[in-house]
Amino acid sequence: MSENIANKIFKTLSPNAKLLDRNVAHGQIIKDDRTIDECLCLFFKSPNSYTGEDVIEFQTHGGDGVPNLVIRYLIEEGARIANPGEFTYRAFMNGKIDLLKAEAISSLINSQAESAEHHSFDRLSTNIAKKLNNIRELAILVIAQLEARIDFPEEDIPKIEKQKLLDEFDTVINKTNDILETYKSGSLYLKGLRIMIMGEPNVGKSTFLNNIISDERSIVSEIPGTTRDIVNSDIYIKGIRCNFFDTAGLRDADNLIEKKGIDKALEKIPSSDLILLLLEKTSNFQYIQKIVENVPRGKIIYLINKCDLIVKDETWEIEKKLLEEKIKYIKISSKNG
Repeated sequence: MSENIANKIFKTLSPNAKLLDRNVAHGQIIKDDRTIDECLCLFFKSPNSYTGEDVIEFQTHGGDGVPNLVIRYLIEEGARIANPGEFTYRAFMNGKIDLLKAEAISSLINSQAESAEHHSFDRLSTNIAKKLNNIRELAILVIAQLEARIDFPEEDIPKIEKQKLLDEFDTVINKTNDILETYKSGSLYLKGLRIMIMGEPNVGKSTFLNNIISDERSIVSEIPGTTRDIVNSDIYIKGIRCNFFDTAGLRDADNLIEKKGIDKALEKIPSSDLILLLLEKTSNFQYIQKIVENVPRGKIIYLINKCDLIVKDETWEIEKKLLEEKIKYIKISSKNG
């Protein structure tokens, strides 16, 4: 918004007062000789603003009516609503911030969990940019040493130490890999953890989800195949967003709709971060293992459900199978906790 537009609707309460760079003015929003609000006006003269351009900021009273009325009057005088991310885009184009900082600001604005906000702020504080710049400077130094000896062989340049050069290359590679390793964990902080709850029909998946989120989100029934579409719900654990997906029971279904639900569940396996595989006394171990045979074992947590039904000194067949395959598991009760 230009200074001219602001002057059309804002009048300072102090006679002959003007808008000064990085100063606060107390005044009124006036339209057609009618006072709309008494507010504060801040003026940031280029380049001393977030975008590097002239910026004017009005601090009006809250609610819906007054701010919307002020916006409407500004638009009538020639201003417009900024596009999503436009201020950050302008700041980037005007050289006020780099691309990494622009992305960090976007992540911070869109973060949905405390951990995501912390991660975005770390990026915003230029920690990543500093590390990348250090790597860049080291790489340039290494390349310069090589090019100097290639381009000026006749000059009296000390002979390069091969091992020292290789060590410097290794340092560049290792530091780059260290940053790349943070991508996956950073993605989990920003986007959340996608957790699939899988298992055969009536194994207790829906009850498990309902108990986790403390809500009757999934329908619980003794009728096999009750859950046919994917039901999801978000909760926050220690500031991290966890998105749980209750899926259709895994079996060779004849019903077309149920079969589509199972296919949708299987399609989501590659994009999930963690699979909670629920088993119980009658689970078909061979069938389940065939479904998840291509899934990394570290991505699956095996849960033997309905352990409240196990009688003393009894070992279910499914537990014996897991022990034979040396698969770690946890005994739980979706019903009783």
